[in-house]
Amino acid sequence: MNLSTRLTNSEPAEQIVPFSALNALEYCPRRFYYEYVQGEMLVNALVLEGQLLHQRVDQPGLLTEKGVERIHRLYLCSERLSTAGYLDLLEEETGKLLPVEYKRGKEGRWLNDHIQLCAQALCLEEHLPHLAPLTHGSRWPRTL
Repeated sequence: MNLSTRLTNSEPAEQIVPFSALNALEYCPRRFYYEYVQGEMLVNALVLEGQLLHQRVDQPGLLTEKGVERIHRLYLCSERLSTAGYLDLLEEETGKLLPVEYKRGKEGRWLNDHIQLCAQALCLEEHLPHLAPLTHGSRWPRTL
């Protein structure tokens, strides 16, 4: 079988779903459709403010302070779950991992934020099972 036949007869590549898409789908299926299917980002004042605030957080780097190691903007991927994306911050202290996702405003019990954090934690657990995350956080660490 030649190369062109193999390419045209091959199975379609599995699509990787971004963490942010999981969040968006739970938050508002209609908005998810516009953003991830149509490719149209609906930008309002709150979204724009969040994007501007995130620019500061999105600077990759590794810092160690008072025994706590912090990795900013860590890319995670899970082939098993077909999901990937960036984690805002990963903290490690005494062998415990704390994935942190920054969100604007006061802490809420929003399921969409929990879904995003859980997907990130599952990716961490897949690659670092000996350091599986026990607690997860947004700007305000909390247990899921």
